[in-house]
Amino acid sequence: MGSKMLTGTMMLGGMILGFIMTFLETSTSETDSFAVVAQQLIDSSMQTALSGTIFTISILATLIGTA
Repeated sequence: MGSKMLTGTMMLGGMILGFIMTFLETSTSETDSFAVVAQQLIDSSMQTALSGTIFTISILATLIGTA
C-alpha cells in the first residue's frame, strides 16, 4: 500500500470510526444530573471502556493520517 493511500485511508477511516462511536455511546439528555450520567457509565462499564478505546483509536488514526 502506498504512503498516500495509507494516510488517506487512516484519515477517512478515523473520521468514520469517530462518527460511529459518537452515535453508539450511551445517550444522555441535557436534563440528567451528573449523578445520573455517572451511574449510567458505571452500570455499563464495558460499553464505556470499549467506546472510549475505539474513539481514542479513531482520533489517533486521524492524527497519524494527517502527519
